[in-house]
Amino acid sequence: MAEPTGDRRQSTSLSKPLTIILYGLRLIVGWLFLYEGLAKLLTPNWTSSPYLMLSRGIFSGFFRGLASSPGLLLTVDLLNICGPILIGLALFLGYFSRFASASGIVLLALYYLAQPPLIQTDPRIPLEGHYLLVNQKVVELLALVVLLILPRGTLWGFDRLLGLRTVKTMRTEAEPQSGEVKERSASLLTRRETLENLAGVPLLGVLGYTAKEKYDWEKVHAVTGATIKLPNLSMKDLRGELPQGTLGKLKISRVILGGNLIAGGAHSRT
Repeated sequence: MAEPTGDRRQSTSLSKPLTIILYGLRLIVGWLFLYEGLAKLLTPNWTSSPYLMLSRGIFSGFFRGLASSPGLLLTVDLLNICGPILIGLALFLGYFSRFASASGIVLLALYYLAQPPLIQTDPRIPLEGHYLLVNQKVVELLALVVLLILPRGTLWGFDRLLGLRTVKTMRTEAEPQSGEVKERSASLLTRRETLENLAGVPLLGVLGYTAKEKYDWEKVHAVTGATIKLPNLSMKDLRGELPQGTLGKLKISRVILGGNLIAGGAHSRT
């Protein structure tokens, strides 16, 4: 009986402020993964092909090879949609959170290797800032490393809830009680323990409703290099009248002077 008692002491050895901070960190990273996955899922005909084909760095050949094979690309797209959703849900709810942390580390490492934040960046791929070696992926990855090394049940969630249930069951079985009393005591968790470990469920519902309202208003999902869908436009898609403005009785259209054939933007001096 010493083993479960020791596990429980280990899982509650952190101070309350530090536990709250790490719990909040897990929720934030989990939501980032979940939102990213849902953005891919809800984007019509989303594919990772442009992100892979525009890969740079020493592993660019590997990622471009994935994009050039229809079968491999279909598998990669499926993993890029389902993976972040499942990882995000597991982290947010604290269920198999250590396995989810390890899976998230692998996924973020692949994103980083495909589009490393070097000095030269491709203007066709929107990145989270033009940094040198460090970007959002690195920060999330290190956060997941912290969550990975935490003992199971350290933070609130389903893992901790199930752990408390197991400890209470083992303690009850060791006590000299009748079978009915043992069964009732083993299944009994305090209201505080239950509410603490299920706090992520209503919060997930609130964030989900807010995200839906945001999408209905903006019609835009997460805009990151790994999620953005690059449109393929033809000349017929570009036909039409330019927007016009009024200066007194004169109507003028937007005029762009000069241009850059490589990056697609006009020169500031013109």
